[in-house]
Amino acid sequence: MFFKDSTLWFGDNLNDIDSIRFSSTDFVNTKIPVYGGDPIESGLSFSNVIEYGLMLLLFPGLVFFLWKRRVQPANMGGESLPAKRIMDQLLDEREVLLLTQISSNPDPPGKEYRDPEKAPQR
Repeated sequence: MFFKDSTLWFGDNLNDIDSIRFSSTDFVNTKIPVYGGDPIESGLSFSNVIEYGLMLLLFPGLVFFLWKRRVQPANMGGESLPAKRIMDQLLDEREVLLLTQISSNPDPPGKEYRDPEKAPQR
């Protein structure tokens, strides 16, 4: 069911579609409001100012707290604790050993350096 261009379109599960056209002359004014929601307040009330002020004060503190919590010091192995746990859960022993060897020796064997003094000592 949808409404477009003053026409209500509706159907059923048998793919039958029908429509009804509406205009303002089809309705009778009964002086009874259809929707009686709260009127929109204009301007700022005291409670709104307090709420916005608290949000402005608490939001930077929350961001700082979450940022400090995210940045954790590295452990003795040089990896953060969550990364080590994830690595242990997702990889088997051979893969962990291979990644450890690659990270400890980033230069592939046989790599030549233009300046031999800058080459890492093995």
